[in-house]
Amino acid sequence: MTAPLLAANLADILASLDSDQGIAVVAADPTWESLLGAYFKNASQLVLLVVCFVVGSMVHLGPTPAHRIHYLTRVSRRGQLLLPRLLSSVLVVSLGAVCGAGVALYETTALVGDTQVRQALLALGVQSAGMILWAAVAGALAFATGSPFISALAISGSVLISELLGSVAAVRDWAPTRMLAPHSLLDAGGDLADYARPAAALVVLVVVVVTVAAIPRTVTARHGSARPADAGGDRRTPQAVAAAIPTHPMPYERASRAGSARLSGRP
Repeated sequence: MTAPLLAANLADILASLDSDQGIAVVAADPTWESLLGAYFKNASQLVLLVVCFVVGSMVHLGPTPAHRIHYLTRVSRRGQLLLPRLLSSVLVVSLGAVCGAGVALYETTALVGDTQVRQALLALGVQSAGMILWAAVAGALAFATGSPFISALAISGSVLISELLGSVAAVRDWAPTRMLAPHSLLDAGGDLADYARPAAALVVLVVVVVTVAAIPRTVTARHGSARPADAGGDRRTPQAVAAAIPTHPMPYERASRAGSARLSGRP
């Protein structure tokens, strides 16, 4: 909501701040391309970081190995935990992306009268699709690593590296992060086919990350505790670890059993 408004009123804001200094602020009149460009820039940086962290927090199984063991011992496949969490998170992100694109388009058309709605809708659709797919990557990566922070940091770093290497044609034509800021579609000569390869690369990335996250893993049990598989010891599935953990009756359970034995006359 704020990016198009700030881009449209930036000159007035700066002029009001320096009104007592006698400084004149000269700025070009805002265009619909500049307003949507500001929205793309904001969405591909801060918004993407927040979305990836929130989705990762919704999808991952918990901050400790005990949390992950708790969930993994109750299903036969990791995908039974990953897919419902990932789909629900992606649905929420989809609603947010559609609402954000709608608000940005409304503000742009209200502030600039000559907005090319068809081009704007095309660019906003590509940007929303990119945001949704990157959110899916963030969720699957957080599920695999167990850390939403690492997931969000990795994706934000990928966006930064892609921007630094944007002048390289091979990177620019195939970079999945290009979908987050489809500036070329705002021009009259923009072609949707230019984003076919970044979209294909991003879809492949989603499939690969989700598949890797759903692969079963083994853990190690020593004296009833769970450790990573590479720490040494017996490699077991989470179900085997749970079955191997000894269970001891709690004090109230022992007292209850002793009371029942006295009532029944058993020693």
